Amino acid sequence: MKKILTLLAVAAMVAVACDKDNNGSSYKAPISIDGDFADWAALDASKVVVAKNAEGSPWEAVKEIRVYADKKFVYYYMKFDSEVLADMQENSADKSLPLRLNINTDGEFESGYHNYFIEGYDMMTEGHITDEEGNYVSYDGELYLRTEDGWGDPVLASGNNLTSGAGKDNEYEIALSREVFDGAISSSPIGNTFQTSIRFYYLDDAGKWTELSNMPNLSIDESENGWGHLLEITTNK
Repeated sequence: MKKILTLLAVAAMVAVACDKDNNGSSYKAPISIDGDFADWAALDASKVVVAKNAEGSPWEAVKEIRVYADKKFVYYYMKFDSEVLADMQENSADKSLPLRLNINTDGEFESGYHNYFIEGYDMMTEGHITDEEGNYVSYDGELYLRTEDGWGDPVLASGNNLTSGAGKDNEYEIALSREVFDGAISSSPIGNTFQTSIRFYYLDDAGKWTELSNMPNLSIDESENGWGHLLEITTNK
């Protein structure tokens, strides 16, 4: 069996280590996007929102996600079951893994995407965390806004420093720039409290995006035949 998730980390494409706030105070990023996940353990655990794969969920490849937000970035961490993922990818010619970060900034759940989730979200980023050979790459997401006509074209193309990512073995981390996000969708910036989730995919033999996992994935209401909801995140200021 190929061990797809035993690859070296790819350095982040966006420098997030140090910066200056508008008032001139120094900012040091709590998470370095470098594939070394020790800095996650140094965070105040009460400020990190964690979701683990729910018992009885229809997916096994993703074991856990974590989300942490400060005034500059939203950080995502994910842990995979490498054997399950490798089994799914073993016979696929294209081993790239598409990923979507779903974000709800307006505090209500009537608008947005409702085809799968019970709760709606209005924005998402879309990109890949591995290349066609299964090697980790930096997550360079495009940004989409949900309208009455669907997702449409991206409001921000890739290559604009919206996101960066790095992975090693069976773990991966992402930083999303709030400044870039808010600049692209100024009408609905990420607030102090917001909601988010992650959708994972893989490419089947026909090259079609196929559901790999949704996190979080607790069953909200079995009568609705729905899995998943949005994590509520409060910014650590």
